[in-house]
Amino acid sequence: MAAVVGATLVGIDKSNQGGINYADMLKNWFTPSVGICANNIESTGAYDDWWYELHPNILYYQVGYLYPSPETDGRLRKIADQIYNMVVKLGGPMADFGHQGFDFVNMQPYDQSGGWTEPDAAAGAAAIEYWAYRKFGDTRYMDAARWSIDYLERQSQSPYYEILLPNAPYIAARLNAEGNQNQYDVGKYLTWQFTSDSTRSWGGLSGNWNGYDAYGLVCSAVDWNGGYSFFMNSAFQAALSVPVARYEPRFARMIGRYVLNAANAAKMFFADQWHGAHQSNPRYGDRPEKAIAYEGLKRKWHGISPYASGDNWGPGPGEQRYVMPSTNLALYGGAYVGYLGGVVNRTNDPKILELNRLKTDFYRDAAYPTFLYYNPYDYPRDIQISVPASDIFDAVSDTYLARNVSGNFTFSMPADLARVLVITPPNRAISYSGMNAYINGVFVSHNPPGFGDHDGGE
Repeated sequence: MAAVVGATLVGIDKSNQGGINYADMLKNWFTPSVGICANNIESTGAYDDWWYELHPNILYYQVGYLYPSPETDGRLRKIADQIYNMVVKLGGPMADFGHQGFDFVNMQPYDQSGGWTEPDAAAGAAAIEYWAYRKFGDTRYMDAARWSIDYLERQSQSPYYEILLPNAPYIAARLNAEGNQNQYDVGKYLTWQFTSDSTRSWGGLSGNWNGYDAYGLVCSAVDWNGGYSFFMNSAFQAALSVPVARYEPRFARMIGRYVLNAANAAKMFFADQWHGAHQSNPRYGDRPEKAIAYEGLKRKWHGISPYASGDNWGPGPGEQRYVMPSTNLALYGGAYVGYLGGVVNRTNDPKILELNRLKTDFYRDAAYPTFLYYNPYDYPRDIQISVPASDIFDAVSDTYLARNVSGNFTFSMPADLARVLVITPPNRAISYSGMNAYINGVFVSHNPPGFGDHDGGE
């Protein structure tokens, strides 16, 4: 599923590639006996860890947004109903996600003896149910989305377990903006993403590994001498963070700085970016396989730092079978490169990226082209973009940079700051309603600077 979504985000039509409809093939992951997409084709419907249960359905909702069809819509509706039933079973308005998973056969939470909990499942449930509400308009789904985020609001410690938490700041930001209020603490969820202070010591990484910047990678902070990161988690979190700045421009600098670092560090997962000693399979460096990421990156392995390989834990007692898988490359994880490729573009400055805020903003209303830029230098830099006849609005400062320009347009990026540029047709009016800003009736930002000074007019 991630391969289909990622390819689509970089411009490949997977519904007709070489005469094959890859998007439609994904229906094979849907398990009618339990009404959700499973982690395995021909699943028996047996329960599994929560992130294995929910993440395939998050991906399938993204597929359904990109490739809608009546048949796909029917499966999405069944998924939404089952996740709604799950949230109700967990307590509805006071849902408790403090479990390892959910048994969709018997419709009850699952906890393995001596196991663990995956409470960030609440973020995954919120994404599915919110998107379902946007697609089908059933208010039950909105209820379940809010009940799920409400659970996270009640938590004081990060629930980050694997890959579901990055849905929380994104969905919370949308709920705030579309509800025209500040009900949910988006900043708290972003902080959880960017730290490893969870019960699993899992989250965003800040550090330099033996002279190599690993800032922005998602990892375990305690394994392999202080860091074991994964490409799948790192790429997915970075890509899903970008649209947060569309709904909450006050976080644009944080997100721009983070994605710049994550995109830079991501190269360490690829064979052609390393000398032989830093990877398990250097033969791929000049072969087509170099396009596929290694699954993991260890801070230190047998004295080498960092070290790219598969998800292997040997040598160690009972773990020898994991020492040298045949490739160590990760098709399922490496497919998320399309998520990064869809949102990250170059500019005329190699250290200032253009981040597309709409690519991973699924089930949204109509929007103007919107891009995030962050300047990491300690002095201003000029960036040049090409636009049709347009007005250029900066949602961070809540001001127009230019009116009625076309062709090459140059704007200044202040030192260590971000801009969120909205490219609108020329001579459109801006208006304010509550905490939201609109241009010609189209949403452009929530909680703009000085929003309390606006009287609701232009």
